[in-house]
Amino acid sequence: MDAVVRALESGQLTGTRESLEAWLDGAPIREEYLIVEGGALAGTGAHSYSTGK
Repeated sequence: MDAVVRALESGQLTGTRESLEAWLDGAPIREEYLIVEGGALAGTGAHSYSTGK
């Protein structure tokens, strides 16, 4: 089980790093990592969350 948890954590770390590097470079963040853009739900966030309105 520890190996599975480590693999999942590694994937999360990779996505976080990629998103941060893209943001710092002024490049677009991949849609599957995007939750909010311009104050509105976007990408995966638009499919996974609601604003409660």
